[in-house]
Amino acid sequence: MYKCRYIDPPKGLENKLSSIIECDVKEQYTSLRRLYELVKTLSTTILGLPDAKPTFTGNEPIGTRYQIYRFRIQLNEKYISIRVIIRGDQIIKTIITIPKTIEIKTNIGKPYRYTKIYYEPAPEPEEAPGQYYIVAPVIYRILGQPTIDVENYRLVIDGEVLEPRTYSLEELRFFPQITIEEPFHCVTGWSVAKIRWTGVPLRRLLEASRPRIDTGWLYIESYDGYTTVIPLTDANAPNAILALKMNDEPLPPEHGYPARLIVPSLYGYKSAKWVKRLYITREYRDGYWEALGYHERGSVLFEERFKS
Repeated sequence: MYKCRYIDPPKGLENKLSSIIECDVKEQYTSLRRLYELVKTLSTTILGLPDAKPTFTGNEPIGTRYQIYRFRIQLNEKYISIRVIIRGDQIIKTIITIPKTIEIKTNIGKPYRYTKIYYEPAPEPEEAPGQYYIVAPVIYRILGQPTIDVENYRLVIDGEVLEPRTYSLEELRFFPQITIEEPFHCVTGWSVAKIRWTGVPLRRLLEASRPRIDTGWLYIESYDGYTTVIPLTDANAPNAILALKMNDEPLPPEHGYPARLIVPSLYGYKSAKWVKRLYITREYRDGYWEALGYHERGSVLFEERFKS
């Protein structure tokens, strides 16, 4: 009925989630009742829970084209979360997250992974379709805000490189820096018209480690456990930087101090805060939000909010 597959839990949540299940759905959205029936069907056919009673917990717009509806299935003191993604008037996908403390024997096959997906660099967005503008960026700390000892801060660059490197904050400050003034776009739909960022061109940092490949992926790990991934072609864009300043001041802690990525052509979930490691790899792997259905690249111009 529905094509479902396992995807790997985001790094940092392996000890909390036993599995994430993604199901492709192609049918028209008619009512909240229909979504309830869909979730009930998945509970029975995929999770083997015919007596489950899904509860609707809320919904939110993602840009102007998407909506996410959230349901949960309560099992004792724990619950299974089910998100239904709608584009326009079409139901396109569900994401089921199962915590470690719940044992479910599901009726699906082997894990699903992306292996060779390569992209041309995302075009710079002259306009940002589906966005609205606010005065200041919303502060997200989905995994909490880490406390970083700046004296011991280190950024590691490794993977498919000839010369793995580790930099302190002082060493990063010795690199030539540039200042860019760019809009910042969140995948949920809000944008800030202009923010000034100062930092090291990401391309210069990667070149210093002499990458073995020029087509592949840059996998990013942060000090809070957050992860994301971007194509190397976008990492090498002239205005992609490791930012050390925001609006001519050192990065505020809530915005990623001491160092964060800024990739203006991609949605903000790619611009990881509190960056700890840049890992060059030939193979795609999901980061935190990618494992929950967000797009592999996340181009603003092409409205790549969710995986197709």
